[in-house]
Amino acid sequence: MAPAFGLIFATKAAYASRGAYMQLGLLLSAVVLVMGLACVFGVRRAVSASPVEHLAPAATSKSLIADLRDLVRNKSFVMLFTSALIVLIIGGSMNALNLYVYQYFWKLPAAQNQLPILGFQIGLLLGIPITAFILTRMEKRDVVILGVLTVALAQIAPVLIAYQWLGPLPNPAATALLVGSTGLFGACNSLFFISFQSMIADAVDEHELKFGQRCEGLYFSALVFSAKAATGIGSLVAGLVLATVGLKGTAGTATAGISEQSATMLGLLWGAGHGAAFLVVVPLILTYRLNRRGHQQLISELNIRRATVPA
Repeated sequence: MAPAFGLIFATKAAYASRGAYMQLGLLLSAVVLVMGLACVFGVRRAVSASPVEHLAPAATSKSLIADLRDLVRNKSFVMLFTSALIVLIIGGSMNALNLYVYQYFWKLPAAQNQLPILGFQIGLLLGIPITAFILTRMEKRDVVILGVLTVALAQIAPVLIAYQWLGPLPNPAATALLVGSTGLFGACNSLFFISFQSMIADAVDEHELKFGQRCEGLYFSALVFSAKAATGIGSLVAGLVLATVGLKGTAGTATAGISEQSATMLGLLWGAGHGAAFLVVVPLILTYRLNRRGHQQLISELNIRRATVPA
């Protein structure tokens, strides 16, 4: 959060201050409370407007084990879950490394850590209407691939440009490049979130056609599970990266130490390394075959089947 780094962690000494973390906890608690209440009231309104169940009673009598078995038999779901897991692990590792990279590679003063974070948040907001616009003109699969390629470029290019041509750091040009790349990363985060959720909704319809059962809860909980698991795995990967470059101590404190060579390696692994890792998802996404026309045909078949379900 930008206020945290602009006000609470405005100096390097604050990173080792117990009071600063207490202030951060209070700030996060207030944000979670407000956002949580907004979600609760929003869901209440959506539930009251939800459609009547259209499935036959027999279709809702399967056990959890049977539902899970059908879940892994749906190739669209397996591809989406695996792709989301990979993207989230890479993103989680990058986020865990951000403060270290800002300090040691980009050499930002503590108070300027908020700049790339603000860039990311602005990118998140701008990414929503941009994604909505793109999705009306491209297949969802192609939108995800576009996002992966954009993220890869946004990670690889700035670090290499800063390393080759913009030294010594920090300087305004390098900082602007970093903020721009994090803005692109934020926009692509919105793109991934919206596109994956939309593709999951299509996969739920496909699942109903194949197995006569709607499993929205299992599908979306699996996506949430992948996000939570990826956060932990991403942090583990980040820890391995820090150990590899030889970082000692805690970022932002006087006990932290890293050589210039290690700082360069850290920046390259964070930027070029993670950017290249994103490209692993592209061949996997290409196996997703449910396009807009196919989904419309699927919905037509479902409507015919639903019309024959006895009341």
